[in-house]
Amino acid sequence: YTLGYAHIVSGEFGDGDAKSREDRIYQEALIPQLTGEKSFLTHRLRFEQRWVDGQDFRTRFRYFLAWNYPLNGATLGPGAWYLSLYNELFINLETDIGNDREVDHFDRNRLYAGFGYTFRDGMRGQFGYMQQKTDNVSKGQWQFSLFHTF
Repeated sequence: YTLGYAHIVSGEFGDGDAKSREDRIYQEALIPQLTGEKSFLTHRLRFEQRWVDGQDFRTRFRYFLAWNYPLNGATLGPGAWYLSLYNELFINLETDIGNDREVDHFDRNRLYAGFGYTFRDGMRGQFGYMQQKTDNVSKGQWQFSLFHTF
């Protein structure tokens, strides 16, 4: 279980340079699951309280489902190369954002595919491609991630 805080500054899509700032507090549960002999699922349930520039306070729910599959062994231990897939769905729990403006309950969806390597216990790296889709925009991006567990 995790409690957290995030401060996010986002730019608009396209050529514009407008910025939006958001502060959020979140609570999440991470649930690992072994399916089969070497197929690893992770469920993450996250509840967020959000303060976005120019909008009323609102909350959002996120569900993340990840699948990691080792390619050269039976575990994700040191030296393992693995395939990583995930999907994350974002749902707005309120649609009124103030000043007679509304958003849909569907906020966005993120779909990811990549490859990873476990350097040592508690340290993995991943490289892949994520497609993010909202009602209005679909955007892809390459990602490199480093995961370190203390």
